[in-house]
Formats: sequence, structure tokens, C-alpha cells
Amino acid sequence: SYYAMNTDQLLATISGITLWKTGNTTGAKGTLALAVTVNEKGDELLAIVLGSDQRFTEMTNLVMWGKKAHSWEQP
Repeated sequence: SYYAMNTDQLLATISGITLWKTGNTTGAKGTLALAVTVNEKGDELLAIVLGSDQRFTEMTNLVMWGKKAHSWEQP
């Protein structure tokens, strides 16, 4: 029998996650790539955090900023 554990703390915190990849090595530190659907049209925000000691906190802040800082309206 096998036991699998999900280490991505953001799955229950950020809504609309469609893609994620975590990583952690001594040399690279914490890494996280994330895609989040931001509206009903299906527009997505892509964000990447590299070399972090706090990758989940930094990603949460980055996604929140991205959703506020950009207009998702059609030109």
C-alpha cells in the first residue's frame, strides 16, 4: 500500500487553480508555478515563484496582486 501527501497548501486557499507544480531542492529552494482562472470567460493568470523560503505566501500575494492590478476586459 502507498500513501500520497499533497504539499500544495494553496489548493484550498486560492480558487480557480487549473495548473500547479511545486518543487524544492537545497540549491533552488522552494519553487511554484501556478495557473488561475480569473473570470467566467476563462482568462488565466500565470505566476511563477523561484528561489523562495516562503513560496506559498509569496504566491498568494502575487496572485492577489495580479487579480487587482490587471484589467481582464476585452479591448
